[in-house]
Amino acid sequence: MKYKVPSSPVAIGLLGLLAGSAMLRADDAERPRPAAELLTAAAENLGGLPALEAKMRQRVSLFGHEMVGSGTYQQMTAGRQRMLRLELKMDVAGEVASFQQISDGTTMWVRRDSEQTQRLEYINLRQIRRELAKRANAPKFSAAGNWFALGGLDYLLNALNRNFDFGPPAATQIGEVPVWELTGVWKPTALPRYGVTSVEALPQHLPHMVKVTLGRDQQLPLFPYRIEYGRLRALTESPTESPSSTYVAIAAMDLHGVRHRPDLAARHFSFQPNDQDVIDVTQRYLERIVQRLESPSAADPETAPDAP
Repeated sequence: MKYKVPSSPVAIGLLGLLAGSAMLRADDAERPRPAAELLTAAAENLGGLPALEAKMRQRVSLFGHEMVGSGTYQQMTAGRQRMLRLELKMDVAGEVASFQQISDGTTMWVRRDSEQTQRLEYINLRQIRRELAKRANAPKFSAAGNWFALGGLDYLLNALNRNFDFGPPAATQIGEVPVWELTGVWKPTALPRYGVTSVEALPQHLPHMVKVTLGRDQQLPLFPYRIEYGRLRALTESPTESPSSTYVAIAAMDLHGVRHRPDLAARHFSFQPNDQDVIDVTQRYLERIVQRLESPSAADPETAPDAP
């Protein structure tokens, strides 16, 4: 897998933003530290950037189907408001489909277009937060299925840090880019929400482990170039099969071509449905969350690694 770092002027702009922050010293990306500290610093760096764009590649292999897509991820912070935009074109069984998620921080629009159908969904995030705030035992969203709605990549990194135990970071390289590779397995305390007490009992749409690749260069310190979810197949009786051959990636998200976007404005994260039919799924979305709270073992597609 090749990764291309930004061109020099853009890279200098991003580096300047990061260097000006107290969150990360210039040499921190290269300094060996526990994985949890690296993930925390990576999330803080992302959260501190005012405007960011990255090209995205995504691959999902679940239930005998494979989906491959590419597109762009954009985020902008204005005050306490996080605005997000994700656009993907997916190849699903030979059919090209487009997928959009657009959030201004208070609402989220989800648009799916294929050769046969068009679907536009609306979610009132403010209403959901208000309803959940009334519950003392309100559940946390799944790190895999709701990272976009809750705040983007930095939320995802923090959620992975909360739910997975990561081993020591491994220093390696992808092309010319030096990176840290972190491998994590579920914390025992995170499993009961899915109605299981062991990783082996997780349903097949949920991963056994996660791998996070963070940059250890000074150009884009601790940027998450890759997040991969994987499962371990049942061991065969073949004495020649190596342990590594039992690992299967079920979903992966690659980010590259990262650049600062000072030209982005709030209107870029607004959506006007015009004369399109809109399906308000706010209540269904909320009910699904509440159902997970009351019955953690209930099947829930939102817990799958992000698959449009």
